[in-house]
Amino acid sequence: MRKLAFVLLIAAAACGKSPTTGGGDDTMQPDADTGMTGSNTEDLAFEIKSSDIALPAGQEFTKCFYFHTSNTSSVAINKWISDMTPGSHHLIMFLNTSGASQPADGTIDENCSFGNSATNIPSWTYAAAVPHAEEDMPTDDGGGKPLAQNISAGTAGFVQMHYLNSGDSDLTVHVDIKAYKLPDGAKYTPTAPDIAYTKDHP
Repeated sequence: MRKLAFVLLIAAAACGKSPTTGGGDDTMQPDADTGMTGSNTEDLAFEIKSSDIALPAGQEFTKCFYFHTSNTSSVAINKWISDMTPGSHHLIMFLNTSGASQPADGTIDENCSFGNSATNIPSWTYAAAVPHAEEDMPTDDGGGKPLAQNISAGTAGFVQMHYLNSGDSDLTVHVDIKAYKLPDGAKYTPTAPDIAYTKDHP
């Protein structure tokens, strides 16, 4: 249970700092979506786009969107790009690598499948706290090989989405995450996020 509590803690702590993009601020509403730049469509391994959600004026809440990745074979992801509509504060994408059951694809709820088990803990895979974010893996591990995250075919997961509408008008919100891969058969060094927070983190 101590491990589970730690995962819940770091999810909440993302309100203060994203490991991908730096600090966030609950009192600030992100700027408009700037669109995707800098990647070739032929390298696109899969895309995750959440369903539209109504965000009334003055409301704040967290929702979770469930999915399976669309890749039909394992891919080596070396770049993530995400876009969030106005009203979005941050997103965290978790992959369900433990094989635990989760709601059907397309389901939106507030539970986020953390459950009550200390063994079925999802893997924090990508996060962003700005409207448009890009994360490139290092191209050299020191020995000439690029780094990449291995994502198995049809991996289950969910996106935790924190929304805040400080304006006077209702909004419709969603997130869009694109995963780009190395060429098939390319040699690479596997990598994964390393998430840590001090015990006195606000």
